[in-house]
Amino acid sequence: MYYLIGKKIGYSYSPYIHKNLGSYNYQVKEMNNISSLLSLKEFNGLNVTIPFKEEVVKYLDYLDPIVEEIGVCNTIVNNKGKLYGYNTDYAGFKYLLSKNNIAIKNKTCYILGSGATSKTIHLVLKELGAKKIVTVSRAKKGLDFLNYQDLKNDYYCEVLINTTPVGVYPDFDKSVVSLKGFKKVETVIDVNYNPFRTKMLLEADCLGLKNYNGLEMLIYQAKVASELFQKKRIDDEVVQKIKKNLLFLRRNIVFIGMPGTGKTTIAKFVAQEYGKKVYDVDKEVSKLEDMSITELFKEKGEDYFRQKENEKIKELALKRGIVISTGGGVVLEPKNMSLLQANGLIVFLNRDLKNIYLRKEKRPLIQSKADLEKIKEERIELYYKYKDLEVQNNYTIKESVKKVIKSLSDYREG
Repeated sequence: MYYLIGKKIGYSYSPYIHKNLGSYNYQVKEMNNISSLLSLKEFNGLNVTIPFKEEVVKYLDYLDPIVEEIGVCNTIVNNKGKLYGYNTDYAGFKYLLSKNNIAIKNKTCYILGSGATSKTIHLVLKELGAKKIVTVSRAKKGLDFLNYQDLKNDYYCEVLINTTPVGVYPDFDKSVVSLKGFKKVETVIDVNYNPFRTKMLLEADCLGLKNYNGLEMLIYQAKVASELFQKKRIDDEVVQKIKKNLLFLRRNIVFIGMPGTGKTTIAKFVAQEYGKKVYDVDKEVSKLEDMSITELFKEKGEDYFRQKENEKIKELALKRGIVISTGGGVVLEPKNMSLLQANGLIVFLNRDLKNIYLRKEKRPLIQSKADLEKIKEERIELYYKYKDLEVQNNYTIKESVKKVIKSLSDYREG
């Protein structure tokens, strides 16, 4: 039996990853105390995560050189009652850097957080020839440590790496720092992977910075751990295959676009195609308020509707692997889009105005072609800003669904 042990790790993708690496039984085991498990040794192997990566070391009979040097272990193999400890995060982080051509030599690197993962990354950066490595910590001080209060307007950092859990599920709207003061930063890495795009990574993207999450690191370290578990070599190609599948299976598909572009209908067909649940934000709000959207606008106003829309989006954004159809004005609120982008693939359905059918009774803000033109002028740049994919929808429903599915398939493979 193989386990991932840690606290509050029900969200982990590790069971899916290991299922694709071997035929062994692998489960998540949430726990507050590890002494009994490590003492009884009733397991074949373990992956270890927060907060036990350092605590487990005292139970080990053998330490690999990395564990011996930094005192951090994330993989344990039970070899006939003897516990062998390894640090596969080290290989995982090196893979992430190499695969994405992230240069470290002669760079000034800042690591946010001073926990176990921070120590592993520090070692990798040191071995790759970083010019300077600064650890940003609330607790520690010293020559190579910096307090968060002293981090504002830092002009030296070129590579910024977050190892803290700030901004992970379910707190998508949090970020450990703002990037605006980092005038020299080129690359931002957040080792978290749930959500796929943390608030920090979304800000980096908005600023035009290269940015990466920790999914490749997670998968590659799991591959190395699995090799230790099974005592056999696994081809590196499996990493990208698993990554593509995870990004598609666990990510939400979110449709945005002008009213009347077929978002609701196409979302239903796409959900059927991929066996996913579908949610329509406007219908969810309408159900919650027990009135139509038109009635809601008339009786309680647009501001009230936008508040309820945001509440429903917060709820839906925490789900994984669903299809979401949004109202045309969802892009007007940046908070909505940050939530939807976190775990969502944003698909912009674009349709020529002449092909948009006006249903005045269902569209409280659109009572004429002039209203439609005005709204498009106000929103078009936002649709382009937030989209991951754009699909033209000037065809029959059947043809449009085919085009969307083809676009999604191309994205998955690319």
